[in-house]
Amino acid sequence: MVLERTGIRLLGAIIVAALLVPATAVVASDDLAADEARVVELINAERAAAGVAPLTVHPVLVDKARKHAARMAEAGRIFHSDDLERGVEGWRRLGENVGRNGSIDGIHRAFMGSTGHRRNILNPDYDAVGVGVVWKSGTPYVVEVFMDSARPHTPPFVDDDGSVHEADIIALYEMGITRGCDIARYCPDRSVTRGEFATLLVRALGLEGSIANPFDDDDRSVHVDAIETLAAHGITTGCGPRRFCPDAPVTRGEMASFLMRALDLPAAPPAGFDDTAGNVHRKAIDALAAAGITRGCSPTSFCPDDPVTRGQMASFIVRALER
Repeated sequence: MVLERTGIRLLGAIIVAALLVPATAVVASDDLAADEARVVELINAERAAAGVAPLTVHPVLVDKARKHAARMAEAGRIFHSDDLERGVEGWRRLGENVGRNGSIDGIHRAFMGSTGHRRNILNPDYDAVGVGVVWKSGTPYVVEVFMDSARPHTPPFVDDDGSVHEADIIALYEMGITRGCDIARYCPDRSVTRGEFATLLVRALGLEGSIANPFDDDDRSVHVDAIETLAAHGITTGCGPRRFCPDAPVTRGEMASFLMRALDLPAAPPAGFDDTAGNVHRKAIDALAAAGITRGCSPTSFCPDDPVTRGQMASFIVRALER
């Protein structure tokens, strides 16, 4: 296998590099997902202007891009993947752009100003892309993975096109954690109940075991087994004395506490959100932010009392599993 590498260092602490693999046999979080969707939007806008077909988001490429972005952020520098093709099936050509800068749009401008990166973005042979964004110390690390597919990827749902959570929704489906809200729909904007979240979390983490009847209000719920499993693992204590409230929407704060306990996340310094002071879920929210699972609902807020949508839930769970 032959690797072609091109790299460039630009002024203003913008660092980018590009990788092309020729054909051979071989934190949601809301604003993190929005950052990644913005990168895809910028790529496809450039392709449209050049008369090139848009790229579809491929969940396997997203997972690979996120993991490498996390490696770069941890190291505080940019470098190419040494396993770009590992775990990726049905490809004829792969490409990778990596970079860091003060903003998402700034990284894109740097990519487009570099011959190697621009070639990846506008390559008409590519039909799929995965983008990973990880922030560290106020700087986004971005990885773009491109693929020329031998077999184009077919998304399982018809109602999540354009959702910033689309890649995570597909990943959740392909892992067998969700089947959607009906045969061909996911309902990404619908809120998630506490019972539904219990079932999805148990499936995602492969949890087993239960304790007998810890709550009085879930006996008729289809999620009773999952609820009792969460209770057995100490992941939930309910919404009140002997109550779980299975049909109530799960809030963003509640989900943070579920995930902190389920993942055994350590305590972390305050994440800097302006709407979590005094909130019972603040420690969990800070822990999720430190783990890179969320950056909040805006640059300064977490929105702990807002209900979680099915799309947001997909991004939270997938990012949790990628840790």
